[in-house]
Amino acid sequence: MLSSKSIVIIFSDGWDRGEISVLEGQMALLKRQAYKMIWLNPLSGARDYQPICQGMSAALPHVDYFLPMGALQDLPRLSRMLEKLIA
Repeated sequence: MLSSKSIVIIFSDGWDRGEISVLEGQMALLKRQAYKMIWLNPLSGARDYQPICQGMSAALPHVDYFLPMGALQDLPRLSRMLEKLIA
């Protein structure tokens, strides 16, 4: 159950495994129903990473924050962001 105060957090590498149109539609629905969308990607911290796979390309237009989450040192950044969003 989502509301205009909901923060949706998705932890995924974004590699598509199915119908991209379904993913795009569901991301659009989540975006309309939630306050903010955060995508945590374990690959995005790599120096040469680019979100070019179809799944990531379909999801990114609906994401407010696209952050790396591949190591423990990524947690403080997420924590600071969440504190700002819920304050």
